[in-house]
Amino acid sequence: MEAKTTGRRSKPSGSRKFVIEGKIRGGRIPGKLDLTVVAFSGEKILASTRIGKNGNYSMEFMGEKPVPVELRLLPTRSLRKQKQLPPGFRSSFGAARFVRKNLEFHAQYDLQLTESMIMLFGQVTKTYNMHGTVFVDNYPQWVQPLPGVRIDFYEFDPSFFFLSGGEQYLGSTQSQPDGSYEFEFDFSYNFWPMIWIWLLRDTKPDIRAKISQFVDGAWIQVHESAVDWNITEDFPKDYFVPVNDYFPAPESEAKPEAGFRPVSVGLLPLDTTRIVKGYASGKPGDPSRVNLIRHQPFCGKLRIFGLFAEAPNVVKYKVQLATADEDGPLGAWEDLTDPLNNRIWDDTLKAWHHEVLGPDEDNRYRNIDIEPEWDWHEHALKFTWNSANKVDGFYALRITGYDAGDTEIHTEVFPVMRVDNTPPEIGFEATGEVGICGQLALSGGNSINVKVTAHDPSGHMLRYTISGTRGKNPTPNNAGNRLDEKREDTADTWTGHKDEIRTFTVKALPGDLLNCDALAYNLELHAYGSPTNCYSVEVNSQHRKMEINLVVTK
Repeated sequence: MEAKTTGRRSKPSGSRKFVIEGKIRGGRIPGKLDLTVVAFSGEKILASTRIGKNGNYSMEFMGEKPVPVELRLLPTRSLRKQKQLPPGFRSSFGAARFVRKNLEFHAQYDLQLTESMIMLFGQVTKTYNMHGTVFVDNYPQWVQPLPGVRIDFYEFDPSFFFLSGGEQYLGSTQSQPDGSYEFEFDFSYNFWPMIWIWLLRDTKPDIRAKISQFVDGAWIQVHESAVDWNITEDFPKDYFVPVNDYFPAPESEAKPEAGFRPVSVGLLPLDTTRIVKGYASGKPGDPSRVNLIRHQPFCGKLRIFGLFAEAPNVVKYKVQLATADEDGPLGAWEDLTDPLNNRIWDDTLKAWHHEVLGPDEDNRYRNIDIEPEWDWHEHALKFTWNSANKVDGFYALRITGYDAGDTEIHTEVFPVMRVDNTPPEIGFEATGEVGICGQLALSGGNSINVKVTAHDPSGHMLRYTISGTRGKNPTPNNAGNRLDEKREDTADTWTGHKDEIRTFTVKALPGDLLNCDALAYNLELHAYGSPTNCYSVEVNSQHRKMEINLVVTK
């Protein structure tokens, strides 16, 4: 909402000219400080003008009679960027201050500011520039730039007496192919009603960054930085995303001499030594997230990477799916139609653009590995398959490339995959006499017996844990040591346990709980199925949790 001087408007019938002029007093106004004074009558804007070099101002408007006026002093930049005027500095005078001079009415009114208010205006009208590089952090082994992420910036305000703290959104930017970024903002970009009181205490921005990755058409936050307090106008800042928090793209390596070279499913290298009879197994030297995968089926959204040969030139390709057994395809081939999302770098605009690479009307996808690798965020990504849309079982996939003349170039059949998207069955309850209020006497004086189900009839259980907390200020495992059960033979399947009686041994009470005749306990069961999306050994869709709340008596 930008106020405009009204002196050039056509005169209404019977209207007269009103002039308001004055000076900013209370301290020296820095020459580069750009302020505007806006005159209001009620909610109506009468006129506005910028403050001159010496702190003087003068503005005029047309009206029928003198009215009370409120003057509001604001950073000029905030008038251009806000839909509604921020509160700023306010001062008012009555209609009697206008003095008639010939056919005009004049009011002389100085705005009295404190030194701290002038300093505040100097802070909020500054432009701040943040710049640096986003890295993936696997220190001390390696640190490398992370391209294509979005960085959302927030001005962070902790709570202060009656003011509630919070985050004010400033804007966002994205890291370039070399991981570098730049972000410019004005401290006066966002205003809330009490910001001026707060800024008298905190006159420099405190910035928090939230970093997201673009995965399959959606932004997923992978990291939140600590707050950088009192940043300077030129602020170099590098961000480090822990290696376990982000979604990496596998190394694509060289193109094959002919045909098609599968690269990976997720991070797991894709070949017949790692996918056997439908099950995935990592090897030493594979990425650390997947090298411990052992005889695990697949689940969720699978992301397949690969490269066509340099020649003949493959322009488009089709992906097809068929039911199978552990040795190969059995059913008819059907076209895969899951959308394929990627991002391309615009070196002129210095920005990433989202591109949907297919399927087109012929259920084919655009081949981008014939384009420069620098341009694409995931150069070797060929297709994504949401396996959760299919019933559990064995499936075969194949890819067929076509040249510009629609001639079939090559067909590659991938190793069969065993799909299981069904999470484990779980059950969890305390045994013995439990009262209606949840009260339970410890068995043998120091243990709680529980009946546990953590079971997968297909044999795809990975592990389960039982842990406990107690009292008003619980900490992990403070009620007793965690119980762990896991698949022992990593080259085989495991159904887990069903209605198994387990004993949770309670630790001795600490001093602050010795006088408790009755004590609150919370026991938790966490069960993990073995299916993987090949970005980690355990995936969230295969995790189930159940808990018991008890009042335990002596």
